[in-house]
Amino acid sequence: MKKLLLTSLICVTAITTFAQAVVTGISPASIQGNYDFGVQVACGAWPGETDDGTWGSTQDSINFNVNGTFIQDTLMLVEDGTPGVNPQGVDSTHEGCNPLINDLNGKIAVIYRNTCEFGAKVLNAQDAGAVAAIIVNRENALVGMLGGVGGVNVHIPAVFLSSVDGNRLIAEMQNGPVVMFIGNRIGAFGNDIGAGRESVMRAENASTPRQLAMSSADFSVDMGARVTNYGVNDQTNVTVTATVEYGGSVLYTQSTTPVDLSAGSDTLLMLPTFSEPTYDIGYYDVTYAVTSDSVDDFSYDNVIEADFQISDHLLSLGQLDSNMVPQPGVFYRGVNTGTNVDFTTCMHFRDSLASRIQATGMYFAASGGMGDSLTGTYVQLFAYEWSDVFTDVNDAAYNPTSLLLNQVASGEYDYLADLQQEFVHGQLNSLIGGPLTMTDNTRYLFCVATNTEGLYVSHDGNADYTLNREVYAQPLGIVQVDLGWNANGFGPDVVPSTAITVTGVNSIEEIEAPTILAYPNPTGNLVTLRSGTNLNLSSISIMDITGNLVKKRAINNNGSATITLDVNDLANGQYIFVLTEENGRSSHVKVTIAK
Repeated sequence: MKKLLLTSLICVTAITTFAQAVVTGISPASIQGNYDFGVQVACGAWPGETDDGTWGSTQDSINFNVNGTFIQDTLMLVEDGTPGVNPQGVDSTHEGCNPLINDLNGKIAVIYRNTCEFGAKVLNAQDAGAVAAIIVNRENALVGMLGGVGGVNVHIPAVFLSSVDGNRLIAEMQNGPVVMFIGNRIGAFGNDIGAGRESVMRAENASTPRQLAMSSADFSVDMGARVTNYGVNDQTNVTVTATVEYGGSVLYTQSTTPVDLSAGSDTLLMLPTFSEPTYDIGYYDVTYAVTSDSVDDFSYDNVIEADFQISDHLLSLGQLDSNMVPQPGVFYRGVNTGTNVDFTTCMHFRDSLASRIQATGMYFAASGGMGDSLTGTYVQLFAYEWSDVFTDVNDAAYNPTSLLLNQVASGEYDYLADLQQEFVHGQLNSLIGGPLTMTDNTRYLFCVATNTEGLYVSHDGNADYTLNREVYAQPLGIVQVDLGWNANGFGPDVVPSTAITVTGVNSIEEIEAPTILAYPNPTGNLVTLRSGTNLNLSSISIMDITGNLVKKRAINNNGSATITLDVNDLANGQYIFVLTEENGRSSHVKVTIAK
């Protein structure tokens, strides 16, 4: 659930997770699962909301503060007969700004955002018989909905979905009925255990550079999950099983000792730490599965993913996709309360091996929000040393609104084209010139800053670090709005998807990996890999173009600059050959197999 959080120094769109209040796809199977959502601001019907009178009271019919209160019904797209197409390419009839011409009796109305106030849209749906409403955004972002003039007459609940999630539901509606659950799941079902993505341990960074993960001594992942019994019935033999896979091979599978869990209670179940003697570059699939002796009546959060990546050059809290590319995620900015429109969003980083890497730049994505073009927009990049001394966020010395920062690097990006929601890269230079060499155990902030009103910056709403924050108690994302800092950012469940580009340092021979040439390329039988320098190889990994490991083998090339491989067993297609040296450095080259 999303809501507005106001503080004395800063007003930001913050995210608070109420695990009992959910919006969940029930059927068909293609849309099943929980969805991030915004709500009617201050309507009083949602946990954590205080009624300010701008929305009509829903206490007499629907109050999601009451356990077991929910709506489950079929979606229907509204029609008000308005001709034409709106700027987003949607038929204007689906904006629902006028009395509806279709019968929504007993349905959940689906309405596109645009043209009129939220309260007017929901009121029109209510008058047509709808039991609830879903507003679909123009952008891949979430907001809290103000009632406007019509809000005081609204007595049905409404939720707000991103364009990606909303359009996914609408597309599926063309194939048949789509059923959604909106409400408070506690006590709604007899057997219901779960552990949402906010309730599982994950790697401290979604993408860790290989220079910081050269062995089990460098890198490991604490494994565990907090399981909640939302149902009416007590549960026996509750178990969490965690699995880590790489390239289709299982590296780790462990299960907790079974426990009993009474109705309405939760427990944190930890597992053995995951670690490997060495780590290959690529995508590590992490899955948590929750089971008990009972068949779950609401099983949409019984399997949770918490994937991470080892990258050759990217550091990120936000997840990369299977091709090791940053994902756009959702777009946020602070809500400015005064004339100042500055907004800064930062990623926190500290590592005991930070001196192995240098920061060279930053990837980020932005959106014009209200459809404004990005062409001509200027964005600044900063790196700071965070000099405040504190152990964790529970330390009395931790002050989230007063940060002692020392700028150590800067950069910029000028949009020469309207690259909406596309990742772009800006170079980062230290104040003494060149890449930023970091110091072990020093806190750093890597920040994207703008003074353009209405510019939204990409964040990751899937890499939920709520349990990590509870266990490690370390900062994650930090924001600055109206020149005031908040080191708690948007909360642990929405972190910057900014990715820091890094290179290694001389101590591990990482300033420049050797260039590898492959010939013949394309090839059908044999391929020769050649480097400009002699290499002491320890292994060669072959991945397909999606990043899945096809094969790997240990190798000793006796320091030669060339090696010839038999690739006759590979199917036609493109592959990435990763050559790993004994010192941990790796290089890669793309090879096309064509027989």
